[in-house]
Amino acid sequence: VLLHQYQPSAHATCEASTFTDITRYLVELKPTLIATYNAIRAKAPNARIIVVGYPQILGNSGTCAKFSLASGDVTYVNAINTQLNETIQAAAKAAGVEYLDIATASADHGICSGDPWINGMTTILGKAFAVHPFANEEQAVFELLLKKVTAS
Repeated sequence: VLLHQYQPSAHATCEASTFTDITRYLVELKPTLIATYNAIRAKAPNARIIVVGYPQILGNSGTCAKFSLASGDVTYVNAINTQLNETIQAAAKAAGVEYLDIATASADHGICSGDPWINGMTTILGKAFAVHPFANEEQAVFELLLKKVTAS
């Protein structure tokens, strides 16, 4: 679901306050990423460059006390997550670098799932900062990256 195709909800408070800024940010992000990837390529012309996407924050898990949202905001947050990854992937393609999808693997590991890869809104000392990955997410990303690197 692209943000420009997103259907707003009467119960989406995050959307009401952030839609315009996030949409503008994502439009501005793509050329910045392309320039960054090209700068890396210029510094390391023989390097294999793999850009890692973002995991899903909520995915299929929805909302809960760890990440409480208005009912309509779950779809909105997932749409932002999808659009961010599509922007990163499009920039990678334009710059001729590889992209590693993490969103698909993380769909059932949202903050409110039984096996979350991302921490909720409260930092857990020694485990993860607020809304940052747990070690199990980092391990999963490592395994996906290793599989991609060794497959080719």
